[in-house]
Parts: sequence; C-alpha cells; structure tokens
Amino acid sequence: MAPTLHRRNMSQRSAPAQRGVVYVEVLICFFPVLLTFLAICQISLLFAAQTIVQHAATRAARAAMVVLEDDPERYDGAPRGDLMSGSGSSEQGLPQQLAAQQGAEPTGENLSEFNVDALRSASADPSAATDGTSRPASGDASNVASGARMAAIRAAAYHPLAVLAPSMASLPQPTLETAVAKGALDRILLGRFVYNLGGAAITLHAPGEDEVLTRIGKRDPVTVRVAYVMPCGVPLVSALMCTGRMDLLAGALGLGEDDAQELLERMEFAESSSIRNLIFGVIPRVKLLTAEATMPNQGADYYGSDP
Repeated sequence: MAPTLHRRNMSQRSAPAQRGVVYVEVLICFFPVLLTFLAICQISLLFAAQTIVQHAATRAARAAMVVLEDDPERYDGAPRGDLMSGSGSSEQGLPQQLAAQQGAEPTGENLSEFNVDALRSASADPSAATDGTSRPASGDASNVASGARMAAIRAAAYHPLAVLAPSMASLPQPTLETAVAKGALDRILLGRFVYNLGGAAITLHAPGEDEVLTRIGKRDPVTVRVAYVMPCGVPLVSALMCTGRMDLLAGALGLGEDDAQELLERMEFAESSSIRNLIFGVIPRVKLLTAEATMPNQGADYYGSDP
C-alpha cells in the first residue's frame, strides 16, 4: 500500500510540470507556424499583383503599337511617334487640376514630408550627371514623357492597375484585412485617378535598352515597362519582404540598399512627383513590382504625312 500511495503522490506533483512543458512547446511551435502563414499570405498577394502588373504592361504595349501611328488630329496634333507633343490634360489627376486652376505647379512639399527631390538635392547636385552632362531632376517635367499619345498609353496601363491601389480605409496603415478585401468603388477610383499617377511609372524603350524614349520610329519594336509601388499590409512579414520609409530615406540620400535605390530610380518617371512623394511618406512599407512587354510599332505606309 505504501509504494502505491508514493507513486500516486509523485504523479500528482509532476502533472503541473508536464502541463508547463506543453505550454512551452505550443509557444515554440506557434510563432514559426504563424510567420509561415503570414508569409504565404504576403507572397500570394505579391504574386497576384505581379500578374496584374504584367497584364498592364501588355495592355500598354498593345495600345502603343496603335496609338503611336494614329491620326494626329486625335492627339491634339502630336506628330506620329512623338510622346512629348500634344496635351495630356485629360489624364491629369486631381492635384494637377487644382494646381492648374490656381496657376501653380504642385511641388509635393505641402503633401508630404518625404520629398525625394529635396533629399537628393541636399545630398548631391541633381543636375550633375556622371558623364558631365546635365540631367533633369527626379520627377521633373522634362524627365517624364507627358504628351497626348503618352497619356493614352498610360491610360491603358492605369485601368488594370487601379484594382491594386489601397483603399482610403487602409491609409496610412495597410492591414491584411484591407489587403485581401474586394475592390470597392472608392478604391478603384482612388487608384485610377490619384494613386496611379504617383505609384506607377510607364516608360517606352528600345528592346533590351534602358534609355527612355520620347519618340518611336515607324516600324521600331516598342518595349513598354511598367513599375508599380505595391503597398504591403501583412503584419510582421512585410518588414522582411518590403521596403520601409527609412530605407527610402536612406536611398534618397544615396545610402540605402539596392532595392530602395532601384525603387527610387524606377519611380523617377511617375507622372506626378507630388503623389509619389505622398505615397512614400504615408504608406509604411511598399514593394516594387516591374513588368515589360514588347510589340512592333504599326507604322503602315498608307498613313498620310504628318501635318
């Protein structure tokens, strides 16, 4: 009888210790599983967004091969193949329209403390290029093709990209719930007419070249590149996968990592530097998504000469 009671007392005393071990094992296993789940969510969102960005590049390339040689009368008299001539006012966003009514060009300084142009000019002379030639400042109008034909090409890319924009409810802190939420009307309108102007950069190139073209030959192949700033809203893992505000600040001063430097360089060609600076200043973490598509310019001989 005595040994039996002794064993029973020992088992009762060891029960709390066993429960404590189980709690520790659950905690050890829970966080890796949670991080894995969140990482899968963020990667899935980025892959889905990458598909849309690629679709936007294809749409823009298909539009370019028709728009570039279309009748100049449809594009405010812009010559065929010219991306700088004509008025692109129909594609301007709300900040540009308000500034035009007030007779001033928006600078972005009153929209966000994060101003890429000001930071770069403070760290180095933006007009001095490495080859000794002058280069327009980041986001400067002379650095971005803004003619009527270019506006039509941008519009073709802006439409699908609108579904990726953050909703007003998710600003300034995107979350997993808002990231996977279905697109609402305000989200699409915000993306199409505001966010895309600073969060997307559409440029035309010769195949395999990095130089941004402002004029395309009659039968030249056209490569359209789309760069898009995707907000990251999944907690914890977005800090590992996406670029934060501090990284962008360091990149603007020439001290950042390669990802931040590439993001800033690609977004130099965003249509609105004001909205671009606002995005960088408001959204905590973003990811650069890029895609390109190449198609031949449809310069048929039956087109008449330019006026």
